[in-house]
Amino acid sequence: EYIVSDISGGTSETGLTFPRSLSGYYTEVSYFLYPEFLELSRDSRVNLTFRYDHGTIETTSNNSETTYSIGLGYNPYQTLKFKSEYQFNSGSLVRGSNDGLLIGLAFKF
Repeated sequence: EYIVSDISGGTSETGLTFPRSLSGYYTEVSYFLYPEFLELSRDSRVNLTFRYDHGTIETTSNNSETTYSIGLGYNPYQTLKFKSEYQFNSGSLVRGSNDGLLIGLAFKF
């Protein structure tokens, strides 16, 4: 996915600077495994994921951020997923160079 936006940049009455343009994209690759030793149901699977993100906000200077993510997910059943990923961040936006571990649980009913 990719996005580009042109915005009427400027400065507010309080001195905040609005961006002139935004752009960003990401790409993701996943590989699914079906190990027998983790099989709780016929829908059990493990997935390995790699993701690359890049975003740029153009104000008076160009600010950008790049993120690499490596993740592992486990679906014991079709309606339940455990997920963990580690993000490597670099750039001058919100996350800066703060790397981190993300752990999640998802279910549907």
